[in-house]
Amino acid sequence: MLGGLYAEVVMMNIQKITGAALFFLAAFSAAAQNAEEIVRASRNRIEADTTYARSSMVLKAKNGSETRRVIEQFTKSGPGGDRVMIVFHEPRSVAGTRFLTIENPGAEDDRWIFQPARGREQRIAQGDGSKSFVGTDFSNDDISSANRDAGLDTHTLVREESLGENPCYVIQSVPKDSSYQYSKMIQCIDKNTGVCHKIDLYDRKNALVKSL
Repeated sequence: MLGGLYAEVVMMNIQKITGAALFFLAAFSAAAQNAEEIVRASRNRIEADTTYARSSMVLKAKNGSETRRVIEQFTKSGPGGDRVMIVFHEPRSVAGTRFLTIENPGAEDDRWIFQPARGREQRIAQGDGSKSFVGTDFSNDDISSANRDAGLDTHTLVREESLGENPCYVIQSVPKDSSYQYSKMIQCIDKNTGVCHKIDLYDRKNALVKSL
């Protein structure tokens, strides 16, 4: 399944990803009437059926050491939700690993992982969201949190503040499903562009455990 979708995504005509994919919703600030609308506008800020990005993931340990992972992300939007494929290229220990998320609006996403060492894809059960993602301190849920369906959480606009030079809405998102591994997520969403600059994740004891 993963190989087929990967081929489908890679064969997309990337040339169609024109400047339109780089524009944010023009009416983002005006449409941000409440916290949920701000989150939805942020998640839907890029108006394109397909997008592609190549980036680096830098993981910082408590002792100050850093490890780097190079990834590509392919996204294809449709009436039934988005399909997101993350492909790992570096380091060699995870090269070729693919992580697929199939969005199910209003319900939990379907997630699959392919690891070359195993030679087959594996579906990630909903109960495995807290397990380590590709040997990192991040979980499977963490990787999907930036694109999490806004309808799965209750959102509250806590305050407005600047993150660096970027004026942001600070929004608290509490999962409606009490079994979710985090009690809340605090997002800093740019007031002008809709970009989510930071997400703080809190455990069930309300302690900050991770920042994305």
